[in-house]
Amino acid sequence: MALIKKAVFSFILNVELNQPSKNNFMNLSDVKAGLINASASINRKLKEMNVNGKDRTTLLLNKIVELAPVVDLIGFNMKELLVQGGIPESATVIFLKERDVDPATIEAILKENEDNDLLALLVRALQKGETLQKRLRLSNYLFSSIHLKLGVPPEVSLRFLRVDKSELVYKKSTTVS
Repeated sequence: MALIKKAVFSFILNVELNQPSKNNFMNLSDVKAGLINASASINRKLKEMNVNGKDRTTLLLNKIVELAPVVDLIGFNMKELLVQGGIPESATVIFLKERDVDPATIEAILKENEDNDLLALLVRALQKGETLQKRLRLSNYLFSSIHLKLGVPPEVSLRFLRVDKSELVYKKSTTVS
C-alpha cells in the first residue's frame, strides 16, 4: 500500500495542473507534457512495486473502484471498467462528466481526504482531461467520456462521438448546467 501511495504522490507532483498560460488556459503542450511526465512517473513506480506477487493492475483497479462514491461528488461517474488481459495486463476506467462542481468544493473534498493520494491522482487526471476537452472545438463531435488506462504506461484519453448537426443543436440546447 505504501508503494501505491508513493507512486500516486509522485504522479501528482508531476501533474502541473495549476500552470495557466497567458489566457488563463493551459496550452496543449503543457497538458501533453504534464500527462507524459505523470505517466512516466506512475509507470516507474508500478514497475518497482511487487506486492507479494499479486497483480499490480488488479490492486490498483480495486483501489480506484473503492473511490467511486467520492468521484461522484466531484461530478464524474465511473461508468465502465475494461480489463485487458495480455502482456502486460491493463485496465481502463471510463468516466462520464455528469455535472460541473465548483473548484472550491473539489478542493474541500481533496482536503477532507488529504491522506488519500490515489483520490488526488484521479481528480487531477480528470481535471487535466476536462481542461483539454474544453479547449477542443470539434464541429460535428460531442464530448463523450474520459478514459483512464491503468497499466504500463498509464494514459488519459478523451472520447468524442460524431453527431449530425440537428442532434448537436438539440443536445447543446438541452444541456443542464
